[in-house]
Amino acid sequence: GDARLAKGAAGLAPPSRVVYHAEEEEHVPLYGDAYAPRAERAPVVVLFHTAAGPRDLFVQWHAEVLRARGYGVFVADLFGDARGDGWDATWAARPRRDLQNPFHLHERGAAAIAIARKLPGADPERIAAVGWCLGGRAASALASARRSGGARGTLISGDELTRGGR
Repeated sequence: GDARLAKGAAGLAPPSRVVYHAEEEEHVPLYGDAYAPRAERAPVVVLFHTAAGPRDLFVQWHAEVLRARGYGVFVADLFGDARGDGWDATWAARPRRDLQNPFHLHERGAAAIAIARKLPGADPERIAAVGWCLGGRAASALASARRSGGARGTLISGDELTRGGR
């Protein structure tokens, strides 16, 4: 692990797996990872993964950085990827094709925001969405929709997020 995170992450529980569904896609289980915030009424950041899927170490590292800084974090799953199969191009072809439909991208993103709002310790009025690559499309879809699912802010590139404070 990153030695810079050790001090901030000391005593924090590992993430909890949350199985959830998009409202119009009950047949597609989604597997998010919830990182509980340190304090009550904490802001929560929903992280939307790249085309490599939600088990990508890049996304997990960002989740750990944010949690060490006191945020709650929900790593959303846009694929239905329980085991990290997003790296397998053959396996990932179907979910990537499905997500070319903006409706599916928005619905799965909105479902993740709904979960984040209900996390223990979360302030449901302070939810943000961050996405990279494919996940940037999900965050953008939420930001541009009339019915955003409750996100207060959207960041398409995560570089600045891990350098600064709240």
